[in-house]
Formats: sequence, structure tokens, C-alpha cells
Amino acid sequence: MNSEHSLMLNMVFIALGGLFHLAEYLWPDRSLTRKQEFGKDVIAFMLLSLCGVLISTPLIHYYRTLDLSLLAPLHELGSFTKIALATLITDFLNYWIHYYMHKYSWYWKAHVHHHRVENLYWFSGLRASFGHYVSFILSRVTVGIVLFNLSSGELFFYLSFGLITNFYQHTNARIGHRWVEWILVTPRVHRLHHASNGRRLKNLATIFSFWDRMFGTYVDPETHPADYELGVKSDKKSEWKELIGI
Repeated sequence: MNSEHSLMLNMVFIALGGLFHLAEYLWPDRSLTRKQEFGKDVIAFMLLSLCGVLISTPLIHYYRTLDLSLLAPLHELGSFTKIALATLITDFLNYWIHYYMHKYSWYWKAHVHHHRVENLYWFSGLRASFGHYVSFILSRVTVGIVLFNLSSGELFFYLSFGLITNFYQHTNARIGHRWVEWILVTPRVHRLHHASNGRRLKNLATIFSFWDRMFGTYVDPETHPADYELGVKSDKKSEWKELIGI
């Protein structure tokens, strides 16, 4: 993205954070202790920024240099169609990335840091390892740039929608109705995925909940009591390895 759209994306980040923070204040789902999470959130933000500099930006620049003329029919679609298709395809790929992160122990190492969170709220979706970030950045940037050659402006909307849905599903607010859960991953659906009681191979979708229904990994939160614990207990000796994802 150009500098203008990068600045706009940062502003969207701040605005969304304020809105979801307000939603958590007005319609809280669980009682949280945020103070102990502040340091971890700062580290998460710094790691995300580092991944943007080291992975996302160079990858976009590299893809722009490739001869992608064979994909011209996709590149020539309208902006709305390209953004919608890119979002759908990326979410499909991310479902399977997420699935294999949980299925295989070697890949779980890149994801377990995300599941250490015991106080789930809007920023929690960004608390992840370097390996986790790389996996999802590769899918999102590759689909957006290679398949659809999204312009800077189109990339802004594509990435903004990813931010919105990530913040939404991790928020500690009672927002979202049952009919929404046929299409989108709501906070209570994704919260069950973060349960410490063995539900982590369920509700794996990252935006559209119908992937879970299609592939048999959906669990209705109505079938479980609402007071279950969250998070995988931490092994202090391996924290730095988990932050890298090894």
C-alpha cells in the first residue's frame, strides 16, 4: 500500500479499537483483568509491526514485480468482486491453516502462544507468535496480490475487513445474534474455540462460520455452559520459544 492508505489503515486500527473497547464496556460478557495483559499486548503490537516491515511489505513489493499476465481475467474484475472473492478464498485457506495448526504438534508450536490468552478481548486476536503471523500473512498477501492484483486502495479495504472480523470475534462483548452465526464467526462462537476444555479443534473458521459447518468442526455454543475457562496454561520456561513459534 502507499503511505496514504497505510496511514488510513492505522487510523482504522485505532478507531476499531475504540469502538470494540466501548462495546466491551457497554455489553460485557465476562469480567476481565486487563492490567496484567498490557505488557503482553505491547509485545504483540511490536511483533505485528515487525512482521509488517519484514514480511508483508517486502512480499507485496516482490509480488508486484512478477509477470502475472496469465491471471489477467481475475485482475480485470471490478473492485468489489475482487475484494469479496479475495476475502472468501483467503478465509478458506486460513481455515485449513488454522486446522493444521491444531492438528499437528510441530505446527501447534506456532499457534499455542495465541491460546495462552485467559482474558479474551478485542486485542487478543493479535497476540500471536512470529510463525503464526507469517503463516496468515502469506495467505492473505498472496491471494490479494497474486490472484487479484489488488490496488493500494483495494488492499486497504481488504485488510480493513480482516481487522474488523478479527477484533469482532475476539471481543468480550455480547454482540451478534444466532442468525449471524450461520454466516459469520461471532464472539461467543470463537470464544468456545479458546476454551481450556479440549474444544480447540472446533470452531476453526476465521471469518465465515459456514466452513466449520461444511467440514464438521462446528460446535454450537448453546450446547455448553457459559462459565468455562479460557486459555492453555503456560510453561514459563518456553515463553520465548512460543513467541517465535518454535
